[in-house]
Amino acid sequence: MSIKDDTLKLLSDLEWHCSCEIKSSQPAKVIKDLRNEGYEFYKNETGTRWAKNMYCPKCERTNVHRKLLSTKKTKNVTERVLFSPKIRKRVLALYNGKDVLTGGYDRLEVDHRITPDRISEKPLPENVTDEELKNRYMILTRINNHIKREACKKCINTNTRQKSITGINYFYEGNEKYEGTCIGCFWAFPEEWKKSLNAKIKGNVWII
Repeated sequence: MSIKDDTLKLLSDLEWHCSCEIKSSQPAKVIKDLRNEGYEFYKNETGTRWAKNMYCPKCERTNVHRKLLSTKKTKNVTERVLFSPKIRKRVLALYNGKDVLTGGYDRLEVDHRITPDRISEKPLPENVTDEELKNRYMILTRINNHIKREACKKCINTNTRQKSITGINYFYEGNEKYEGTCIGCFWAFPEEWKKSLNAKIKGNVWII
């Protein structure tokens, strides 16, 4: 039985369980994998955390606890496509090894333009084109990837698209209300966002 199966069995009583009970050095990852498969967990009121800090008599300290809400999967299953080191290398080359938000080079990561928490991904075609890769992925430094993740999380929880990394509340298509698409948002398509904003500035069109 895998660690994931063991964890699901542990949590199937639908009670609170401490991280010390999960037989993994990365309990948060195990829980995330289960969430991605469609299992629903307790989530705090702000929708930003799937855990709660509580005192655990087993490890005798305040520790992270998690609670499964149902042993049945929800309908909202997130499908994530894993890509090979070869694909990662191709994506890095497509962006000349530069972060698309700030042009940084430090600790680069391949990230989805549209978070799989919004839509399920289709498998990558066997002979995936450069265009398809650029449509799906971007390159971000680790810190910018974290900032983007938080912006997308806020959008998901509030259905309000977030301002740019510099705080500019502009969308080249639509407005700040999320209406089923990420097109127009800085966090998904920063290159098009910058191009559109620069065109407006050049044309002396006031947008703010």
